[in-house]
Amino acid sequence: MTRPRSWLIVVTLLAPACARYVPAPLDTTGAAPRYHSRSLADPGLTAWLGALGQQEHADRRDVAWLAFAALYFGSELDARRAEWRAAVAAEGTAAQRPPIGPDADLERRVGGAELEAPWVVALSLPLTIELGGKRGARVAAARARTLAARVALDDAVWRTVEAVRGAAGDYRASYVLRDVVARERTAALRAEQLVRARYAEGALPSTELFRAGADARAADAAYAGDEGRIRVAAGRLARAVGVPAAEILGRPLGDASPRGCTWADSLGADSLEAIALRRRNEIGIALARYAEAEADVRLAVAARNPDLTLAPGFIWDQGVHRWTLGLGLPGLIRRGRGPAREAMARRAAVAAEVTAAQTAVLGDLDVARAECGAARTALSALDSVVDRAGEATRAARDAYGRGETGELELRQAEIVEARAARERVSAAQRLMQASLDIEGAVGFWPAGPARWPDPRVSPRSEPGS
Repeated sequence: MTRPRSWLIVVTLLAPACARYVPAPLDTTGAAPRYHSRSLADPGLTAWLGALGQQEHADRRDVAWLAFAALYFGSELDARRAEWRAAVAAEGTAAQRPPIGPDADLERRVGGAELEAPWVVALSLPLTIELGGKRGARVAAARARTLAARVALDDAVWRTVEAVRGAAGDYRASYVLRDVVARERTAALRAEQLVRARYAEGALPSTELFRAGADARAADAAYAGDEGRIRVAAGRLARAVGVPAAEILGRPLGDASPRGCTWADSLGADSLEAIALRRRNEIGIALARYAEAEADVRLAVAARNPDLTLAPGFIWDQGVHRWTLGLGLPGLIRRGRGPAREAMARRAAVAAEVTAAQTAVLGDLDVARAECGAARTALSALDSVVDRAGEATRAARDAYGRGETGELELRQAEIVEARAARERVSAAQRLMQASLDIEGAVGFWPAGPARWPDPRVSPRSEPGS
């Protein structure tokens, strides 16, 4: 049997210690072209959504479809996903044991009696054995950081989806408001013409002419601002999805109204609080930080235990061979318990943060429920106003058809109805926001998709592209 050469043994031992640095420069010049090239017709997006059961309709876009598109393009999700991967890699680092490496010493006798072999060669292999559970504490802390990174990733998904839902509701409402304002403008301009005609005949005073003119100018201004409002709403929705505004503008949406308030009523306060305390990501992050602080206390206590160092070796001393075994207890004598006390104090602070997070969640839920009640009350009152205004318009139209009143009275009734409808749109938006807030306070989308993608897996081959 051929024995391996000594140099081969040395290379084998030193190979794991050799690492090569590979630079990874960032390309900061192509951000704008990459962003403007994004499209909701991207084949990769279509295939990914199809695999998740999300299909785009020919005549409209669903809010869930847009929310998933935001998860596909989400740059923040790429960042949180990278942080999670880094935390997972840190677990392997934390589990590593102290490194092992050979130690050598070379001496030569230069004085005294002449010897045939004046050299002294010493070789040893120090080995550190950690005591007190240090390695287990490191691994526990690393796992807690991984958990915190995972919850932060889930939170980024939730905030991305909520941003899309809120922006989608505003975008859809902007079109509804435009239709209402258009009706008001048509009626106001026609009423102004009729008032001018009657004023010219001397049938109306100048105050009526001024009032009709002010109503027409106000309706004109509101109508002129509608296109800008729609463009702003489209821009906000596009920003939430992560695509240029041209990908959103002009394409109708399906029903974007959340049902959070109605859903909350069906459960009751106790059930909502239980769900919120279980699902809110803020509490999950705080609990993960507490687990990390607990591991830090464990590590600080374990650090007070000395490590055991074993150093088996061989000495060739001027022709004499000797085997040696070195023993060491570095850190045996420690003074002060400062690190452990500091870690315990930090753990207590994080425990207080957990309690504060739970209290904040319950407070958010109370506020959201109150907003639901107030918004529902306001919308119900405006529903009555719109109904009565509609009845008045129908009565004025019937009277005008019978010749009992003039067209001016009909147009004035239409203006009142359109203004009431405009107020109702604002109230409906308030209820939509309240429903969105209560779902956010609970941390749950009741009517959300049945199948969600795994946030840890990037939907694109090149994250951040």
